[in-house]
Amino acid sequence: VTTLLLLFIASVIIAMNSLVITSFIRGRIPRTKANFYIVQLSVTDLSVGIAILFNILSRSVTDFSTNSWFCLIGTLLILCNSSASHFCILAMTYDRLESLRKALSYHGDMTPMGYVSHTLRVWLIPFLVYFFLPLVWSNTIKDTPFDVCLDLYIVKREFLAYLQLPMMIIVFLGVVSLY
Repeated sequence: VTTLLLLFIASVIIAMNSLVITSFIRGRIPRTKANFYIVQLSVTDLSVGIAILFNILSRSVTDFSTNSWFCLIGTLLILCNSSASHFCILAMTYDRLESLRKALSYHGDMTPMGYVSHTLRVWLIPFLVYFFLPLVWSNTIKDTPFDVCLDLYIVKREFLAYLQLPMMIIVFLGVVSLY
């Protein structure tokens, strides 16, 4: 039952976010910074839906649920994508503040170089900190108490305590302070 529910949720996430991305690609949504961040949020949510499918597979197939690398990649996909989503919300909030503070001089249209720089703002830190760092700094399945893939055990406790939690708090405080 849980697997079917997760499959349904992942399918809805993928379908709805694909519609937003398709509309932006076809040019039916204006190319502004705010809309770009909404599309980036859709991309991160779409990748979370794909990561959910990856995690369903890792939990359903016995060979995958006892494989350290498969478990680690599934966990890091969720960490990286959800963190990119947080950074996207932070960037969107900052963009809205900038448009209010500099109402006369604010230019919301995007240029090709703007696409690259704003994409890096959303994805660079989450990809480096939440994907590559735990890839080298993680436990194996043998180090976990149950010898199966559990997200909180495969990632080092120090990473969660000293990087994941403080970064979430910093992003939260950043969004709150901008409001």
